[in-house]
Amino acid sequence: MAPRRRTARKELDPCMRARICELHTSARWGYKRIHKAHPEIPISTIRNTIKKEHQRVNQRSLPRSGQPSKLSSEQKENLVQLTKENPHIKFYELQESVDMRCSKTTIRRAFRNLHMRKWLQRDRPEILPQNAEKRLQWAQLNEAKEVN
Repeated sequence: MAPRRRTARKELDPCMRARICELHTSARWGYKRIHKAHPEIPISTIRNTIKKEHQRVNQRSLPRSGQPSKLSSEQKENLVQLTKENPHIKFYELQESVDMRCSKTTIRRAFRNLHMRKWLQRDRPEILPQNAEKRLQWAQLNEAKEVN
């Protein structure tokens, strides 16, 4: 017999969690009886909800495990504002604006999550004064041709 496939289920809302815990503690119902009253919820979910009741505050989910974000939302907003004010700002200057708390990769990832891009500007040669004069003369000569 083929193994049963798990279906993707949504997380229980706080109201439903409270109802399950209330039935278990106040009404003294068991897991199976709660499952019969609410057949859409698997018994294992009911069991885990009741076991972890004491860990939750107001039946809200605990934050997911993992390293906390290096950048706060205020810092991300600050990075976006700095980039909009000066699109040519360098990554190390952005790092300095957040007190070097994160790497360039973290800043890039933050921009990507905000659906923004910050790219490296091409190195362009400086225009020397004699080249600027030649360019201006050429532009003035060819100005009449472009108008027609």
